[in-house]
Amino acid sequence: MKKSIVWLASYPKSGNTWTRAFLANYLANAKDPIGINDIHKFGVGDNIAEMYRRVAGGQFDLNDVEQSVRLRGRVLGGIVANNADVNLVKTHNINRDVYGIQLIPVEVTRSAIYIMRNPLDMVTSYARHFGLTVDEAAHRICHPHNGTSPYEKNVATFMGSWSEHVRSWTQRLPYPVLVLRYEDMLAQPEVEFARVVEHFGMPVDRERWTARSGIAALTS
Repeated sequence: MKKSIVWLASYPKSGNTWTRAFLANYLANAKDPIGINDIHKFGVGDNIAEMYRRVAGGQFDLNDVEQSVRLRGRVLGGIVANNADVNLVKTHNINRDVYGIQLIPVEVTRSAIYIMRNPLDMVTSYARHFGLTVDEAAHRICHPHNGTSPYEKNVATFMGSWSEHVRSWTQRLPYPVLVLRYEDMLAQPEVEFARVVEHFGMPVDRERWTARSGIAALTS
């Protein structure tokens, strides 16, 4: 299989959507900004249940977590089958194996961008997103088995604790990993987002380095 997946990885509420929105706008270079509901056209998530149903031929139980993990290789194989040089894939999964299966397999991975955010700030956003108290959210992000259960259109995700997640993505890996800090992205967006563009091997067009490329519009 072609190694074309560039993972856009993070713990939830750490800047993943912001980064994808920037990339969508930078790549599109359109007159009008790309809306948040359209950024999926420039990348795909690794937990979309429909992709798992497709490779399973319809015989798929969303609540069978082990089945979804065992189908994962075929789902990722379907993504890289388009023969593109780069396939951007969002993930909140930890970089480890589950049920003996590597969630982030080397054989399809070109590189990764990992975004981390100070957990003292991230936890409040996490609490709001999941409808928890801050204390409940803090307990969850410190738990080694933290994740999300399957629901509606998504399969389960395996995150582990915040510290385990960070270690899994920032350790020495057999492919390039660009590590970004959310706080740096806020403080110096031109510098940090330039690093994102360069990671993809694209030239940085300074004339487009305005709200049109998504930076100013998305930091508010």
